[in-house]
Amino acid sequence: MKRGFTLIELLVVIAIIAILAAILFPVFAQAKEAAKRTSCLSNLNQLGKASMMYMSDYDDSYYPHRFNCRDSSNAFATCPAYVGTGGVLLPEAQMLTGGALDRYYWVYIIQPYTKNYNVFKCPDTPNGFIPGAVTAPLCSGAGCTGNGYGGQNSYGHNDAWLSPAARSRIPWATLPPLAATSVPRVSSTIMIVDGTYYGQSPTSPTRAA
Repeated sequence: MKRGFTLIELLVVIAIIAILAAILFPVFAQAKEAAKRTSCLSNLNQLGKASMMYMSDYDDSYYPHRFNCRDSSNAFATCPAYVGTGGVLLPEAQMLTGGALDRYYWVYIIQPYTKNYNVFKCPDTPNGFIPGAVTAPLCSGAGCTGNGYGGQNSYGHNDAWLSPAARSRIPWATLPPLAATSVPRVSSTIMIVDGTYYGQSPTSPTRAA
């Protein structure tokens, strides 16, 4: 005759399973978070390499956090780089609206060197937006209008030091490009950092015009 579990034995088994789960779940969560950090660091590594490739093509000068696109009358206008054949917005710009269309962000500037927009999204920001996404967050603050303003929200470019906004009709008309040799503390100056806005201020030295 086969013997079944008693209620006490069943409760003991459940208690053991609960204890094991309590021990193992935090370990799994830590492993998952470590994997996300590794992926984020890998993205930053690729963005850093892409930045170096850009600089080698532009006389060792940094790129701005964006180009301001203007027409011949100096009024803001949709950036030509967002427009394809027949005046239709390119796939990576179709979610942009309002003032976002008048700015060509650093994400787009160095994409030719990354060949992939996914590196601009950190796994720790599940709602993070990247060019080509189906939807884009709306920014309605002062001077920040339209969907997709900033082009992304996982990483930010050093807005205080490395990235003056430039005129795209006459590139770099606002300020001259910042040469790598003019950065006094190269090893301690942050270029790209985790952030929820495309411009960040991880350091705050004053740059003269």
